[in-house]
Amino acid sequence: MVLAGRRRGRKRPGAGGGRSRGVCRVAVDALRNVAPTVVSATAIAYAPLTEELAAAYADGRVLLHSVDPATADRVLRDATPAPTTTLAFSPDGKVLAEGRGGAVSLRRLQDGQVLAMTDATASACGTPAQLRFSPDGGRLLGWSAGKICVWRTDSAALVA
Repeated sequence: MVLAGRRRGRKRPGAGGGRSRGVCRVAVDALRNVAPTVVSATAIAYAPLTEELAAAYADGRVLLHSVDPATADRVLRDATPAPTTTLAFSPDGKVLAEGRGGAVSLRRLQDGQVLAMTDATASACGTPAQLRFSPDGGRLLGWSAGKICVWRTDSAALVA
């Protein structure tokens, strides 16, 4: 499996200075204990700093897989009726943003606790198709059905 991502300090041959976009190879073995039966993944996100892969599945579960085969997978969220449609890691790799069922939640990876969640009924954005953190991690950008929304990451308050 090949995922696009940033690798700090590596340069492409013939590329100029500064950071470059590279390709991170993640062993398929990282997904070794996904489920006893095959369940479709609905979203994935890769955290280059911690070399972890978050995967959301059609049954609503969100699992954190380590590239290191000696590290056990962690369940971040058990099965729920609304599957996750998009995932994104914060720049420091400590928070995972998750879009599902018209809401966006921010989950601390250390203990799996939800830090903030948007109100699905009050959101004009709907369920985001994509989520991205700002470089400083202070804002979360989401795109849904042609709308771009921006939330504060400390409170999940809609900014724009």
